[in-house]
Amino acid sequence: MRALDFGDGTASCEVIDHIKLNVRDKTIVFNLYGSGEVNIISTYYQINVMSHNVSVPIDRLLANYQYIIVDNFLQSVIISQQGELFVDGVDIFVGYLERDDLTAKSLMELDDEVFYRTDDLVQIDNDGLLHYRERKDH
Repeated sequence: MRALDFGDGTASCEVIDHIKLNVRDKTIVFNLYGSGEVNIISTYYQINVMSHNVSVPIDRLLANYQYIIVDNFLQSVIISQQGELFVDGVDIFVGYLERDDLTAKSLMELDDEVFYRTDDLVQIDNDGLLHYRERKDH
C-alpha cells in the first residue's frame, strides 16, 4: 500500500498504532477534513506513522482556504482553547436549495469575510496545528 487516507478528521492514535504494525515504512497516511459545503476536503495532515502520536491533527489548509476558530460569543480563541471552526475559501457553497433558514445559520460574516459554520469543535496546539475534537451538535 502506497497511500492511505482517513476522512472527516477521524484518524485516532490507536488506529495509527495499528497501521504502524501493518504497513511499510514508505506508506503515506493523510488525515483529511472537510464537508460538502466546502468541496469535501478543506484541510489535510500527513501523518508520520512511525512517530509517537498523542493526537492526530487535521491541519494543513488547501490553497485558497482560510479558517477562524471562535468561542460561543464569536470571539477568536487562544491556543489550546476549544472553539467552533469556521471555513472560508474559493469553493464554499452559496447556500442550501430552498432552505434560506439553514443558509442563514450556516453562512456568517466574520472579519469582513463570509465563512461556513461547520458545527465542529477544534483546537490549535502550541505548534499551530488544528485538532478535531467533536461535533458541536452531539
